[in-house]
Amino acid sequence: MDDESRYISQKVREARGSQSLRQFSQKCGISHAYLAKIERGISRGSPVHVTIYTLAKLVNAGVEIDYDQLMAASLQKNNKTGDCAPLRAPVQKTNLRLRSE
Repeated sequence: MDDESRYISQKVREARGSQSLRQFSQKCGISHAYLAKIERGISRGSPVHVTIYTLAKLVNAGVEIDYDQLMAASLQKNNKTGDCAPLRAPVQKTNLRLRSE
């Protein structure tokens, strides 16, 4: 499991607490099977990569995801694998709390 997946997995488990997987997945608006994969951090031997849309759903359900820590984990992964060039410009913080009205 890579650092990014490990971080998200830990935060989801903390937020879910004693709720069942099905209960929390309904609160998040994602399937319980997908939530289980996110908690495990792997799917069929590969890391689970969560989209920004799913991140927004998790945050709206109460998962506290720190933007800086998430980006640091993502950059560590990319630096190890060479998946992307280093950032040349500063990244502005973004509020991931997307709420439906």
